[in-house]
Amino acid sequence: MLNLIVRRRIMQHPAYPAALMVGAVALWGSGFVMNKASLASVPPLQLLALELLASCTLLWTVAIGRGEQARLNRRTVRHGLTGLLEPGLAYILFISGLTMTGAANASILAATQPVMVVGLAWLLLREPIPPRLLRVLAAAMVGTLLVTVSDAAHFNGQTLRGDVLILLSTGCASLYVLFSRAATAELPPALLAALQQSVGLLCVLAALTLETFFSPPAAVTAAPGDYLVVIVSGIMQYALAFLLYLSALRYISATRAVLFIALLPVFGMGNAVLWLGESVTLMQVIGAGLVVAALLHLHLQGPDDHPSARTTPVEDGDGAYQAA
Repeated sequence: MLNLIVRRRIMQHPAYPAALMVGAVALWGSGFVMNKASLASVPPLQLLALELLASCTLLWTVAIGRGEQARLNRRTVRHGLTGLLEPGLAYILFISGLTMTGAANASILAATQPVMVVGLAWLLLREPIPPRLLRVLAAAMVGTLLVTVSDAAHFNGQTLRGDVLILLSTGCASLYVLFSRAATAELPPALLAALQQSVGLLCVLAALTLETFFSPPAAVTAAPGDYLVVIVSGIMQYALAFLLYLSALRYISATRAVLFIALLPVFGMGNAVLWLGESVTLMQVIGAGLVVAALLHLHLQGPDDHPSARTTPVEDGDGAYQAA
């Protein structure tokens, strides 16, 4: 009983969903650096398939261990179809586009996701856009651009085809954010992530099968240690990150949650400096600070404006969820 009371107080704290989102983005940023190293020895689609396989194994183990599979039925299983959008199509398109365009250009296009989500939420879900959210969104986007545009040399020789693929990837990820918001009210995060990523894994395996028909098999030069890095990367950026992310969507609106994705270049930059020895410019530091300041300002101003995010889901003794 005491444990439930303490847990409820923590979950009701305004900083709780913010901490979940920061943790998710930090894991995604770390995974980006690990992927960059793994791509030197493992082909892109094979890398993605192995990472999702590791993630799905852990997620299903957690979900079954907690008895959450009992909540599966014809209606709830349909929530897994959002996995076609992300990690399915979104990551396939992103990896394909990244082979044709520069990393800096891809980062800028991916950084448009907050704008896409806010626009799609207004268009499809009729979510209002408070003026305060627009101001924070603008500041976060400016900071993101300062982080990613500081090295203009990466823009030489870009191809329109790669840019279009990155933009389509960002659109798929934006739709995933909106459609997953409703699913979090019905399924616990581990079960929902397991369903979505299982569908995403099937999508990646289908793409990998088609690739073998239309192109020669890519050479694999990975050592056993490289596969261990792939497994750890998959658990970090898919299993753990999506658990935190889907948990946060139970408390805050999709438009607010997606603002934290603007932190991704910040964490990616920090991990690149720490693990890859890359240098940063003053403009990148200023941009990172602007993103952090914008998000801190938003969460210090009070509760979420989204009316459906004002209840705190608390798990009861039977594993069901109820509003508190």
